[in-house]
Amino acid sequence: MYKQVFQREVDVNFALGSHANIVQFLKSFSTGNTENEQRHIIVMPFFARCAADLLTQQSPIELRALITIAHDCFEALCHIHSKKYCLKPANIMLHSGEQGGATLVDFGGAVRLGDPIVEVTDQFCLDVAKLQGSELLDWTCLGTTLAQLANIDITNYSVCGEHSNRKLLVPPDTKEVRVCDDCFALYQSEHVEEEEEKSSSPQHRQ
Repeated sequence: MYKQVFQREVDVNFALGSHANIVQFLKSFSTGNTENEQRHIIVMPFFARCAADLLTQQSPIELRALITIAHDCFEALCHIHSKKYCLKPANIMLHSGEQGGATLVDFGGAVRLGDPIVEVTDQFCLDVAKLQGSELLDWTCLGTTLAQLANIDITNYSVCGEHSNRKLLVPPDTKEVRVCDDCFALYQSEHVEEEEEKSSSPQHRQ
């Protein structure tokens, strides 16, 4: 099991190639101990702290630092998706120095887009389907992570996903679902198209 996860993480890191906001493995190898147990080692750059460390020092995180973390994570996820991979909620490691910056690490749970999920953290996923890797799942997990760093409670939020399979619930429906402006605009445009089709149908004209 550990060997499979180790090898998958090495393979994914190699497939992703070089990117400023994705950790680069310096070396990977396996070695045995005196009890004939295999130990799998990955050597990577040293990071003095992770994003979660900031929460022990300051909550919510200062806005400028949060913007930097968000920007770098967006850049990393766009690159990962361009390579057709999906990532579990990743560890966000922080650079030292005044400029800061963030790097994503831990690709043991990464899978190809559309492949079955091998590892997931439910608290970050809201109501997004967790059966297979998807870009929506990644962006949702990143958004909830940033919300946590900003000390924003999103417990009652849902995500508007597969528009063809799910109707957006809006007042006067009994259950309120908060969605982004883009999703709401999409719903409105679909609703307008449906009304136009009805009004232009022969039966309606009669």
